[in-house]
Amino acid sequence: MSDGTEVEAKWDRAARVRAVVFDHHSAQRRAQQITGDDRRELRTTGLVPHSATDSQRWERMFAYLDRSLADEGTEPLILAELERHALTVTLAAFPTTFTESLRRPAQRAGAPATVRRALAYIDANAHLAITIDDVAAASFISTRGLQYAFRRALDITPADAVRRARLDGAHRDLRAGDGRSVGEIARRWGFSNSSRFVAAYREAYGATPHLPPL
Repeated sequence: MSDGTEVEAKWDRAARVRAVVFDHHSAQRRAQQITGDDRRELRTTGLVPHSATDSQRWERMFAYLDRSLADEGTEPLILAELERHALTVTLAAFPTTFTESLRRPAQRAGAPATVRRALAYIDANAHLAITIDDVAAASFISTRGLQYAFRRALDITPADAVRRARLDGAHRDLRAGDGRSVGEIARRWGFSNSSRFVAAYREAYGATPHLPPL
């Protein structure tokens, strides 16, 4: 874990070294949006994870990221979620200046109007590479505050709402035959796992996703 300073390492034998590198400005902006702590600067305050559990969680994230990025055809919606997932796991696992902010209770004001604003934004932008942080910013609330507002008002998460909107988009494209395959349409709408997409589609629409016959 480094704040951009030079890192030196030595091995007795050959080694393949890989690293996750975040743009500092983008990472700080996202950390501020997640926590609602707009004045804090993102810096690391320790070089090792908080616990063995955090270390294992980060390693699983890295392995998942590595497998997902091996697919050169990864769609923008999927890439945006992978980027957010990598950063949020890293922020949770390692000590930073945002650690305490992440542990504080979420803001709880203005839920109904905030939720309506968020849903309208999701409906208008689900086809773009937006994340729940973008939804929260458009709703003038922190990400954690928006998560609380959704849970209180709708008993779902903002991520659930984004997935439902994208599932609706995939459903429309399938009915219109707008794609070469079910898998292509699923990836276009941010569903990288085909079996999960099929299960979610079947639960929502009571049928297996398919393209109309030619």
